[in-house]
Amino acid sequence: MIPLRKLVRGLGAACLAAAAAALPGTAAFADPAPTVDEMYRALGVDSSVGAAYVVVVDTSSSMESGDAYAQVRSALPRFVRALAPQDRIAVVTFDTSASVLVPLGKPPQSISLPAADGDNTDFGVALEKAVEQLEHADDLKVGGIVLLSDGDLDAPDDKRYCDLDQPGWAALRDRVSALEKSMTVTGYGLDLHAGRQNHTRCGTAQADQGKPAVGVEKVLHAVFPPERVEMQSPGTNALSAVLDQAKSSTRAAKATALLREDAGAVVEATATAGDAPLDLAAAGEVPVTVTLRSTARHVTDVAVTNLAVEVSGLPATVTGLPAETHLRPGQPVTVTGRLAWPQRHTRGFTAGTVDVPGELRVTGTVSSPWTEVVRQRLGYADFALGAIRSTPAAVHGRYAQAADPLRWAMVVLPVLVALAVIAWLLLRRYPPMRGVLYVKLVGEEGAGRYTRLWGWRRRRRLADLVGVPGTLVVRPAPGGALHVTVNRRAGGDLPDPERSGTTGAVPNTPTEHRLIRVGVGVRHFPQGRPDGAVDESPRAAAVPGPATPAAADRPSWSRSR
Repeated sequence: MIPLRKLVRGLGAACLAAAAAALPGTAAFADPAPTVDEMYRALGVDSSVGAAYVVVVDTSSSMESGDAYAQVRSALPRFVRALAPQDRIAVVTFDTSASVLVPLGKPPQSISLPAADGDNTDFGVALEKAVEQLEHADDLKVGGIVLLSDGDLDAPDDKRYCDLDQPGWAALRDRVSALEKSMTVTGYGLDLHAGRQNHTRCGTAQADQGKPAVGVEKVLHAVFPPERVEMQSPGTNALSAVLDQAKSSTRAAKATALLREDAGAVVEATATAGDAPLDLAAAGEVPVTVTLRSTARHVTDVAVTNLAVEVSGLPATVTGLPAETHLRPGQPVTVTGRLAWPQRHTRGFTAGTVDVPGELRVTGTVSSPWTEVVRQRLGYADFALGAIRSTPAAVHGRYAQAADPLRWAMVVLPVLVALAVIAWLLLRRYPPMRGVLYVKLVGEEGAGRYTRLWGWRRRRRLADLVGVPGTLVVRPAPGGALHVTVNRRAGGDLPDPERSGTTGAVPNTPTEHRLIRVGVGVRHFPQGRPDGAVDESPRAAAVPGPATPAAADRPSWSRSR
């Protein structure tokens, strides 16, 4: 733990601290980085947060050999008088055994130490009594044990603590670890006669003699974690210094315990722009109110910078918010800005009233002038506040919309163009039929009939064309060819296997082509009837084929499927 400045002594300093502590949470910091004492006063460290001290004093006879015991008698009362009203103190004296001279409680008016005439220095039983006192400080979160001695561990008859390898020390460490779950405990030590080269005795056997000496520092490290041990070097005013060090470090521990409750504290924020819908048909603006509240309980100066309100769903922005706002615990702060929007286009596909939903969300940066002081002076390296926790607020706009023919044109025109392209591609692949089809029974004397072709499907009864039951269906094929399907019904003069419908193709060429299916012959004339006639009534008189003069020029059609 980082040592802090010594306590300001004197009645004037005490009165100043009491006056400042009377107004917790109201300190105003002129400097962005407050001093440690200013922060302590704002936190009410000395007025509202208590600590438990246990001063452990060696009363072995060696303490009277110099002026060590006289120093303790003189410094201890001053230390007690400097304690805060909420602090608690206990005094344990020890030599061969230990006893509680002052049980843990409010600072007494006076303390009378016994004579120092003991024989041994049993640190184990002394620390056991000290830990026991702290275990009864249920409501205090910070504690310290101050060990004052001029000797080394000397308890040959105490098998639990005669040297650091004995089981009593492990049990003592476990009790301190359990205590750390509810209290921050630090061990402070001063070896009043450091530098001796004595040896530790454990029992009377020769094998137990001559172990290295165990002084105050080793004893504390045997019980506390290394980061929880603070030693004061011997010298002039060393005793007062270690007591001041214990007091100063304990104040820092008090402040840290409070600040841990505020680590990650957020700023709750809401933004409102009224309940009436915004008229988006024309440009305008309305006031927007932002309410900020710090959830920190102890940090009395929380700063919010880069404050902004994000607007989603609406074409609007918020301006006019302050660049920096300071918050105190339990005191909401309200700031105002302006929510402005441009004119909204009022033409669409359909006419009517349009509602536009939106949402307001507050953003910003949360910090405190305390942060660097806490990290550097108190050693709380990872201390930091949280962020803004915004509650989204609904906002909505409204405008009247008129139908816009141009919008419809922008949608319909591309569709029509696409349909035209598709139709063009289909026409290229499947062009409409043209010309005439000449139909005749194969092997039958007499002329056949013509049927005109157009469109994409032509269906005729064979009875109307050649006088037999059945149908003839003609459809265009890819590339301008024709699909011709002939279906002869029962009752004709063909065997049963030849009565089923069959399909054939007539290629697309400028000249005539013929196709025979189930005894029916067809000839395609793309340019129309050879004789140039246009009448193609199915019930008209038979019209001869394209060439009538000579039999040799007529096509010879044989029966075929």
